[in-house]
Amino acid sequence: MSGTMFCKDCGRTLMVGDWPFCPHGPAASSVQGDEIDVVIENNGTSQPIRFRSRAVLRRHLQMHNLTPMVRHVSLPGSDRSPHTVDWSRGIDPQTLANATALLSRQASVRGRVEEPVLPVEVTVRTLDTGFVVRMERD
Repeated sequence: MSGTMFCKDCGRTLMVGDWPFCPHGPAASSVQGDEIDVVIENNGTSQPIRFRSRAVLRRHLQMHNLTPMVRHVSLPGSDRSPHTVDWSRGIDPQTLANATALLSRQASVRGRVEEPVLPVEVTVRTLDTGFVVRMERD
């Protein structure tokens, strides 16, 4: 056995580090960090907000029931994309009926406002960390 591997679908010779599925090429693995620097100006407030963490941005969007915009970008030479759907072309009647049902259900839930339960119980504990803050006087 020579140790040479071939793709059973396309017949290409696979090298060490190649992506094992068609289409082949060098495998790339990357970790996306949490750090960002994004300023959102139209977030429903009078002032722009700067986000430096993906997690904080995600929490802000969830708290305000917002969804990031997804722009339809087609592949070169085509009007289609495998990642997005161009809704400007129209929606089939069943999908439109399903969306209407979901939105009307969401609207009825949004109308309800739950009052906070008062008084709130709070437990206070003193932790002995050994950390001392001293105030210096002039």
